[in-house]
Amino acid sequence: HLPTPVLWQEYVPLRALLPHVAALAHHGGIGTTAEALRAGTPQLVVPLAHDQFDNAARVRALGVGNSLRATRLTPGRLRRRLAGIVGNQEMAETCRRVAAISSPADLAPLCERLATLVS
Repeated sequence: HLPTPVLWQEYVPLRALLPHVAALAHHGGIGTTAEALRAGTPQLVVPLAHDQFDNAARVRALGVGNSLRATRLTPGRLRRRLAGIVGNQEMAETCRRVAAISSPADLAPLCERLATLVS
């Protein structure tokens, strides 16, 4: 049973939803991660398999969110991590800057930062 402010849905079109939420908790699939980046929505990634762990690391490295291992997931930890994300003005500004990237030329500084993070 979920508390009153929490709404569970089978399917939600992320492009319609994300501009209106304070943060997004998700498994770290590349599609969801990319949509949150596009919308400028801070993310809490709880990876389960495959590329999700790498995507979680990149979300943290870019400063657009945080992650939590599924094996450590509890309601209290989820609540604290989300509160830390929602209240983080620096992260919100980073999310806005990433969302504002609109052309390949705008990607150059971001690509350079990513290259230094993975090397």
